[in-house]
Amino acid sequence: MGLLAHALGSGADNVTSALLAVDVGLFAWFMHIRRRPDRTSRWLGAGLPVVMMVVLVAAVTATTWVPKPKLSGKVLDTKARLEFVTPRPGEVLHSSRVHVELRLIGARLVPITRTKVTPDAGHIHLFIDRQLVSMVNGLSQDLTGLTSGEHVLEAEFVQANHVPWRTPVRTSVIVQVAS
Repeated sequence: MGLLAHALGSGADNVTSALLAVDVGLFAWFMHIRRRPDRTSRWLGAGLPVVMMVVLVAAVTATTWVPKPKLSGKVLDTKARLEFVTPRPGEVLHSSRVHVELRLIGARLVPITRTKVTPDAGHIHLFIDRQLVSMVNGLSQDLTGLTSGEHVLEAEFVQANHVPWRTPVRTSVIVQVAS
């Protein structure tokens, strides 16, 4: 049920991916030139493995040297309120799937890719048992993968830059999934 909420990943993830791609390209070039008998190819054939190792070490250690992204923008107040329409508190579900419908009052939804922060615009993060499972810019969503037992469904209206409001706008409901 996990979700890669922020599809672009962190800066370190992006750097690691780029460095690994460079390393694969260097390896392909190494395999190509090592068959050539000329002097330049021998020199490159000797040096490329060293370069490939340096690039690989840089990729593996990127989380230690790539700067951490900072959340941009201010933390604002909003007058928005968020409510569950469905499911209702204590509702017994007879499926591993639940249809969530929300009501947002005093604000509007914007695409999750928008970054301009205003006090009346944002999007919604959905949680099951404190795990972020979806980011939506709509008021209804089907969630799947619920196991038998009690679950806490939570919705949070956040600023356009994914930062919670100064006073968080959250609502939750407890549901029971029958086996």
